[in-house]
Amino acid sequence: MFREFLYLDGNLTDQFLAQIEGGLAAERRIKQTGTRKGGFGGDLGGGIGPAKVNVKADKSSEKAIEEEQTRLDTTPARYDRLESAMMEMHQEGNPYGLNELTDISEQTFNELTSGTIIALTCDLEISQISSLLSRSGGLAGFMELAATMGADVTDEDRRQANQIAALTTGDESTLIAQGYLDDDQPVLALPLKSSWILGDIEGDARVVGKISGKWPKGEYRPLFDLPGGTIMNRRQRKALAKQIARENPDDNDMLLGGPGITLSVLAIYR
Repeated sequence: MFREFLYLDGNLTDQFLAQIEGGLAAERRIKQTGTRKGGFGGDLGGGIGPAKVNVKADKSSEKAIEEEQTRLDTTPARYDRLESAMMEMHQEGNPYGLNELTDISEQTFNELTSGTIIALTCDLEISQISSLLSRSGGLAGFMELAATMGADVTDEDRRQANQIAALTTGDESTLIAQGYLDDDQPVLALPLKSSWILGDIEGDARVVGKISGKWPKGEYRPLFDLPGGTIMNRRQRKALAKQIARENPDDNDMLLGGPGITLSVLAIYR
């Protein structure tokens, strides 16, 4: 199958493949050997007068050939080898192999652990809030948005947000895509770095990634990633999500309710 990549993280691909192959090569040399049929045979005749040369085609002759090609080792080519290797590892019972999932039952959800690499097809979408904050406003814009939704945002909060925004100008933006299976199954939270996005993410697609976290029913995760947001520690981020959920119980535009799984995404393709 030819893959149409919508997202392909080159850094993660290189990190994982280097551990399997013992390093990375900038290029690959491919040597091909074989035979080629056809050629020419010759007879040199003698006698009185000029020498005669009789040249005739010899269809049955074979000539050994050897050809060497140098090919650039592109990211899609490296990913192809990586996925093939991870599938073989899974078949051999290696826990670091690629786990193919068609659904995520309650039992499967409980058994999945951080670090497990999974692949599944799901319906993807990107929330408006994530798209908006990744393009403009950042942390300062979020503070204003949170204030309009009832959060307790002070002038000091706004001042600090503007300072953080000034320090993080130029940082790579991150979109949070959501992956949906059936209604009664966990949702996927997929942070996507803008520099690796290659196409329209929304719609049915195959997702391959490494589990970085899970959260149960009744807990929430924000549908946005903010420049400078890592300055907040984990406890503060969780408290912020709880505050938004408490003050807007019927509005899920900013939150993703559990059960859910967060993935470090390797690739998304059709």
